[in-house]
Amino acid sequence: MKLLTKVVTIMIMISSILAVSCVSDKTLSMKKAVEARKSIRQFPDDMPLFDSKIEMIQGWIKRVNEESGLNVEFIADGNIAINPEVYTRFSGPKSLIVMKGAANDENLAEKVGYFGEELVLKCVSKGLGTCWVGGSVDRTAINVPNGEMLICVIAVGNTKDGINPPVESRDRKPIEERINSNEEYPKWVYYGAEAVQAAPSAMNAQTPMINYIDGKVTMSVDISDNDGVAALLSLVDLGIAKKHFEIGAGSGTFDFGNNAEFKKIIY
Repeated sequence: MKLLTKVVTIMIMISSILAVSCVSDKTLSMKKAVEARKSIRQFPDDMPLFDSKIEMIQGWIKRVNEESGLNVEFIADGNIAINPEVYTRFSGPKSLIVMKGAANDENLAEKVGYFGEELVLKCVSKGLGTCWVGGSVDRTAINVPNGEMLICVIAVGNTKDGINPPVESRDRKPIEERINSNEEYPKWVYYGAEAVQAAPSAMNAQTPMINYIDGKVTMSVDISDNDGVAALLSLVDLGIAKKHFEIGAGSGTFDFGNNAEFKKIIY
């Protein structure tokens, strides 16, 4: 009987390992990751991230920091800052990607959105669950050096069929309400707008507008009537939306800044 119990226990452990391994072998393109991304707050209790996945994410973070000038950090045990007993919308083991950088960087919030969403989509491409988190986090549990500002965090963890219900998706604004244009726009602008429509947005505000005027694409958010926090979140949304538009459009990049121009690359 004891031998049978041991065998059953071992089989359960192997099944859990294989389930995680199957997820880690899956790689989606960035366009497919945009389509597949959902906000996940519930993670399976028996599946914390393996070291190999942690190293993978840390490698991505290193490259993002080098390119952006941000100081993004990884916390393996995210429950120290998102305690499920306090923030009850979250459950199970999750890690955190801490989005922060120099407080005097005028594009800090937008960079956090842009490069943070790049990390989100890379995680999704490998079958991981993610969720942007602004309010439901104990900021005192995260070390922030002098001169830096913590904008938000990204929860990341393993997924398992039936265990990770996505956050209920609220209504998305029609694409026509996200594009401001005085002329007919090309298909690639529409495809970019489709990707923006699928982007996460603080409080579901969906504020970034795509402007196609005189053959040029810019993207902007109206922060004139917003307070400090709301304006900050709108700029994070702007960065996220720019990343999605670039992926949907297929080629080209935005400059940083509100109402900055998209530079289309023609091959």
